[in-house]
Amino acid sequence: MNRQEHKLLRVIEKISMFKGFEVEEVQRLLFMCSLQKYASGDVVYEADEPSTNMLILLSGKLQAVSQTGEVLGEIPAGTATGEIGILTGRPRSATVIAMEPASGMIITKEDLSSLMGDLRIRAKVFENIVNQLCDRLLGANQSIENYGRMAREGQEPEADEGA
Repeated sequence: MNRQEHKLLRVIEKISMFKGFEVEEVQRLLFMCSLQKYASGDVVYEADEPSTNMLILLSGKLQAVSQTGEVLGEIPAGTATGEIGILTGRPRSATVIAMEPASGMIITKEDLSSLMGDLRIRAKVFENIVNQLCDRLLGANQSIENYGRMAREGQEPEADEGA
């Protein structure tokens, strides 16, 4: 494995969806990916468009924006975006824009489906996604509880940075 492949392997290992992948499984994934570059201001995904791929962001920073224009959050390098859409077939839930020059690895829905033809890989991916969704649900429940408590106490709810 060369230095570049080793660096990419380290990034893939940090993506929650691919947690627990063996080196050979990561190499299969990397073989399927294509490199994509974005200039500052480029639209990576548009809300409501079909989910045909996911992005593993290697460098730069992206911003997720709701259909009403509200900033939902930032997507830092070393994370993935678009993974839920390609697994569920649902359209994009937000517009994603490059905040600065960025690059990442694209994996198509077809390639991910092919990779998940391996039942061990499929089980790992689904287990990881379930854990990720449970974490998000617990965070949402905590936010709702905090807002409810503040409302009962007559306090003005503050914007939740983590939500």
